[in-house]
Amino acid sequence: MTPEKRLISIPEVQNILKVSRGTIYRLMGAGKLTGRKIGKSVRFDISEIHGLIDNLPPAKIAPHT
Repeated sequence: MTPEKRLISIPEVQNILKVSRGTIYRLMGAGKLTGRKIGKSVRFDISEIHGLIDNLPPAKIAPHT
């Protein structure tokens, strides 16, 4: 049996990633996020959002001199 998928809205993705609606659409256009159309709204699988976060490169911070 497959686990139940939790689908979240664009505002919820915005809140998790702390990005704008436009950034979410750019991520979709780049193939980094896959939205699913349900009625007039777009939903995202929460596990895909977590996967995106897990695959981000680490931040590089210049040493303070």
